[in-house]
Amino acid sequence: QGRGGRWLRRAAIIVAALLLTTIYAWKQFHGIPSEFVMQQAVLGRQLVQGKGFTTLVNYPQTYAVLQARGQPFAESRVYPELQHAPLYALTLAAVFKLLPAASWAHRPLPPDGWAPDYSVLLVNLILFWVAVALVWRLAAKLFDARAAWLAALATAISVTLWQQTVALTGLPLFMVLVLAVFNVLLSFEEHWTEWPQFNGKLARRSVLLGGLGALLFLTEYSGGLVALVIGGYLALRLTGPRRWVLLGIFGLG
Repeated sequence: QGRGGRWLRRAAIIVAALLLTTIYAWKQFHGIPSEFVMQQAVLGRQLVQGKGFTTLVNYPQTYAVLQARGQPFAESRVYPELQHAPLYALTLAAVFKLLPAASWAHRPLPPDGWAPDYSVLLVNLILFWVAVALVWRLAAKLFDARAAWLAALATAISVTLWQQTVALTGLPLFMVLVLAVFNVLLSFEEHWTEWPQFNGKLARRSVLLGGLGALLFLTEYSGGLVALVIGGYLALRLTGPRRWVLLGIFGLG
């Protein structure tokens, strides 16, 4: 009971999360598993090396687009990445920037893994647990602590989510952004009556929603549709002059 008991519970939760993460990743992760993830890692590496949004992967569609603009194909040339949304690659690039140069040159012998592969795994694992924390926060505000722990536990032991996490697809990043949107929207709902008129708190949350909508688009282009849903929600939920002010701020965000 008391403060000491709370810290013991927190420590137990952290240890359980670390054990679950270690066991699942050790048994299921065997390096970068798909072409898509490799493409994202290559783009992240290009960014770290200062070569911009370019890729070493050959896309016939990219050649066709550039050729239509008068740029003939050259096999030795690197071409811009036009196929995938950039935010996941940017996230990987931020982590790659922290890796020592020796980690890229090292060629491990089986069963040891390559350090950059594990850094991609680490990004996805951290984002997965951030998503679990956001689920807990959302459920705690909507219901109670018991429902929050149940929702967090269900998320943490979801086999499907773990499969996507160790497959390095970037789904945890999308989950974090969507759950952040829900948490901000809940904050709106909690304070509508407290903020009957336009004020700085409403403006900040509108900017945050706009920014999250943009990040969803940059994570997955089709995810930009979520921004339209958010805009529709604000248009229906708001009344009076503040509707147009906040929608304008949301759009700028």
